[in-house]
Amino acid sequence: MNTVGTGLFASISVLYFTQVVGFGVAQVAAVMTGAGLAGLAAAVPLGHLADRFGPRRMQVTLLLIMGLAAVNHVFVSQLWQYAIVRRLGAAAGPLVMAGLPLGLGAPGWLLLGLVLAAAGWAAGVTAR
Repeated sequence: MNTVGTGLFASISVLYFTQVVGFGVAQVAAVMTGAGLAGLAAAVPLGHLADRFGPRRMQVTLLLIMGLAAVNHVFVSQLWQYAIVRRLGAAAGPLVMAGLPLGLGAPGWLLLGLVLAAAGWAAGVTAR
C-alpha cells in the first residue's frame, strides 16, 4: 500500500509544484531525475548500514526520513529546497520498498517485494 501512495504522491506533486508553487516542468523533471539517481546511489551504502545495524532499525530510520521529507514538501518555496527534500525521500525509498525491514534476504522475497513495489507505483500513478 505504501507504493500506491508513493505513486499518487509522485504524480500529484508534479501538479502541485508546477501549478501552485510555480516551478517549470523542466525544473521539476530535473529535480525528480536527480532524486531518482540519488536513490540509486544510496541503495548500496544504506544496505551496508542495514547489515551493520539491522534491517528493522534501518526501516524505522528510513521511514522517519521519508516522513519528514514528505511533510517538508509543503514548506518548499525555492527550487534548491525542493531538490533537498526530494533527494532525502528518494534516497530512503528503495530500501523500504524492497522489503529490507523484513530481513528476508532471500532473492525470491526481494524480487517479490520489488515486483509489488512496481505494481504499487503503477497503480498510484494511474489512479484518478
